Amino acid sequence: MNDFQNYVVKKSPKGSGEMWTRSSDGSTSDGSTASYYELPEGASELQHLISHKDMNAQMGEIFRAAYRYGESSHSDMLRDAKKIRFYIDAEIARIENNLQADTE
Repeated sequence: MNDFQNYVVKKSPKGSGEMWTRSSDGSTSDGSTASYYELPEGASELQHLISHKDMNAQMGEIFRAAYRYGESSHSDMLRDAKKIRFYIDAEIARIENNLQADTE
């Protein structure tokens, strides 16, 4: 399993109907109490969260656009959705290129 696949693996335990998530440290969570949902101490704006999670430029732009979705006077919902799609496509291409380079 590569690093990306290991980071988030969703599975439904047989017969339980519940969804569990395994994080990069191997811990599992039902999504309600996971430590990765807790805000870092002193975080008061989005940039603090982006820095804390060490997001790259694409992920930071996606996070900002999703957070303000439909609320900004300079960016309506359609523009925000297109911006999210543009940056997620760029992030997917980056990851695919890295994975391909790792296999060569």
